[in-house]
Amino acid sequence: MKRFLSIGLLSLSFILNACKSSIIEQQSNMDSSSYKALNQLKGTWVLKRRFLSDAYDTPCGYATKEQSREITLTITDEIAPNTSSDTLAYKINGVSTVNYYMGTIKIKSFAESGVGTITLGAFASTKIAGTPEMNNCEMSYFDFLSHSSDLRLVSTTTQELHLGNFYHGTTPSRDGGTFLIFERSK
Repeated sequence: MKRFLSIGLLSLSFILNACKSSIIEQQSNMDSSSYKALNQLKGTWVLKRRFLSDAYDTPCGYATKEQSREITLTITDEIAPNTSSDTLAYKINGVSTVNYYMGTIKIKSFAESGVGTITLGAFASTKIAGTPEMNNCEMSYFDFLSHSSDLRLVSTTTQELHLGNFYHGTTPSRDGGTFLIFERSK
């Protein structure tokens, strides 16, 4: 029995070490633009406002008077489980108006201009009850995030992260896209 247990523990050790080296290989195979984007994106961001085609709105909308707390998004450099080098995804988490949430983000492209494309994976969240207004705000936020395909880093007086769907047309339009505007947490 002792011998069987020792062999089992030794095998488990080899498997864990193989997984660890696989993650390191995945990171080294990552293209440089995605790696650069990850380094600039990782950290905590606070949602300040939403851009809705041609106007700005508060995180929960001007009609909503209350907002229980700041909405945050933290992008980590931890690789999400079950991802291969060609679909490398990173863990994200944060606080919404009511619940804590977590998910994944994949950086598909990133240009020197600070603009890129992303895919966000499914989200999981805690199930804390909130007021109907805060629950609606949270659902709107999760919907915005899950449908985001573009990102942009903007440096003005503060560093901003825009996540959403940008206007990609060539003709002038009042449709400027829809996106969330975060500022880097201090």
